[in-house]
Amino acid sequence: MAAICLHGEPDIPTVDWQGGVDVLFLDVPGAVLSLESHQAKVVVSHVHGVRYEQEQKNKIAKGHVVVSINGEPVGKNLVRANELISQVKHSGGAAYIQWCKPDGSEQIESESHTKFLQDDVFLKYPKVHFDECLLINLQGVVNGVDCMISLTSHRILFHLDPAGIVPLLSVLKLVQKDDGSILIVCKDIREIRVETSDKFLKTLKVLTTNDPFKRTLTSDDDDRAGWGVYDPLVEYTRIGLPKFLRVYIQQDHFNLCGSYPRVIVVPSGVPDADVVASSKFRSKSRLPVVSWVHPQSKAVLARCAQPLRGVSNAVCQADERLVRAIMNVTNPMEVPIPSQTGFSNFFSSDPEPLRKLQTCAPGEYEPTRNYVIMDARSQIASMGNQVLGKGTENPINYPGSILVFLSIDNIHVVRNCFNKIFEIASREYSAACLYRSISDCGWLKQIVSVLTASITVVKALEDNGLSVLTHCSDGWDRTAQMCSMAMLLMDPYYRTLDGFAVLIEKEWCAFGHKFRDRCGNCTHIDEQEYSPIFVLWIDCVWQVMNQFPAAFEFNDLFLVSLLDEVTSGYSSTFLFNSFKAREKHKATQVSVSVWSILFQKRNLFSNGSFQPSRCTIVPKVSPKYIRFWDRYYLRHDESNQSQK
Repeated sequence: MAAICLHGEPDIPTVDWQGGVDVLFLDVPGAVLSLESHQAKVVVSHVHGVRYEQEQKNKIAKGHVVVSINGEPVGKNLVRANELISQVKHSGGAAYIQWCKPDGSEQIESESHTKFLQDDVFLKYPKVHFDECLLINLQGVVNGVDCMISLTSHRILFHLDPAGIVPLLSVLKLVQKDDGSILIVCKDIREIRVETSDKFLKTLKVLTTNDPFKRTLTSDDDDRAGWGVYDPLVEYTRIGLPKFLRVYIQQDHFNLCGSYPRVIVVPSGVPDADVVASSKFRSKSRLPVVSWVHPQSKAVLARCAQPLRGVSNAVCQADERLVRAIMNVTNPMEVPIPSQTGFSNFFSSDPEPLRKLQTCAPGEYEPTRNYVIMDARSQIASMGNQVLGKGTENPINYPGSILVFLSIDNIHVVRNCFNKIFEIASREYSAACLYRSISDCGWLKQIVSVLTASITVVKALEDNGLSVLTHCSDGWDRTAQMCSMAMLLMDPYYRTLDGFAVLIEKEWCAFGHKFRDRCGNCTHIDEQEYSPIFVLWIDCVWQVMNQFPAAFEFNDLFLVSLLDEVTSGYSSTFLFNSFKAREKHKATQVSVSVWSILFQKRNLFSNGSFQPSRCTIVPKVSPKYIRFWDRYYLRHDESNQSQK
């Protein structure tokens, strides 16, 4: 049974009223908390079997009057009171109940005071959700400055100038310092030191372990309208699937692959039995499927996870047939014969693939060499996975393929680099030390790696007419980065506001990037799973925007706002690890879409220099062209704000 946590204390007048506040749970079988209307008041009709967070003498009991729930005065509104209780019970989350005894003369005063506080706070800070309510309002010291602190059901409000607003989901961790203060570490590169009463930390800890999905529930059709931004059938029609490809629709239980979307694209000539067999030969059942088709050459960009090859060099003929059917889609005689010079430019960032390609005479490409398998990992990392029963393709079993390793670092290296940005943002540096620290943190190197790999994909498809099969380990991190960036560079539609939303919905959300784990959008963050893979990709987009300022319909404020929404918890777009999980929670039917939030501000995100073009854009990846995105990473730094 789900738990109801009745927590916290509001800031109420210092009067000796006959009542209390409780922290209790209904997770014990048979536990009951019922309300009824009596003498124009909402009272407790039955309470049994509840578990209290701590033992106390003065407990809520039958006949006690309910003053407020979640900071919202209930007065005599029994229907609303039961709605609030039902919402919390359904979510298994936390709520606050203030109560008094039937003869508590201060009830009305407490109720009116709480209502006044709510009106006052939400006048300054308009609600981000219709169900947002005030829980605590108290005085404190924030980063050495005295101010009022408000804690609501959705965020922390620091009444400063400029205002400090921290969505609950953006709290990465809470650190209790030796001096009694609390350090709030946020996912958006903020560290906020707070000195206030213990009830603030106590309530905040409870709130940050609640299911974030329940904070996105809505009954507003406009809030849900954003889910319609991406329709896979419409998008694949726009791309233009040739006759050799077909749509495969997974059935209700996603038996083929639980982390793939319901609609995928596979070869027309491959039977379903081969599709199923291929999924069993790939890590996490993520079989090769088509993401994009080049409009002129019809060369295909496909994605998958690593094969389960292992040290025994296992093979799967069905997988081989599926890959050949996807990749060998053009007449081999029509495939351009790539010169050694062309491939030298193509693979200039990595000499190993170049050496492999240069060992083949140009004529060898003509009948057989017409697609590339691009493994995002290093060859050493691939070999390590092979020892664990996985690995990469053996080109001998995939005739016509060229195997290339692109050496993008894994989630752990990315996380370590990002943690160093936290250190940079929280300290004062001289100019020389700052530039050295930025260079040494390794973040810019990660950007170069992702962009270089993506350009490699573009060169194969655009310049050489070769189809490309991409994967990393499980195909939901580095693969998403490469595929979506390559498509952004080649397809101008994805550089529009609507197209960019489609790209993210398709290549990231639908194809199972683990937003819940990677962004810590969950009740308990797993530090080994948390990694800012999506932040890194958005930074890469920003780098391309810098070099091609007229190529994008949107500006960099849109990118900053998008990243803020990823961890705000105001929408449920980025709360799940897969499309299957999104469907299970009926997110599109009951919750807010991020595109409903962002598209209300289209005028703010418009790029006045935008010039629509059909051209492929290829950014420079030399270190002198890669910049540190201070508008995002250092925007909360006071010195940076004053300079702006």
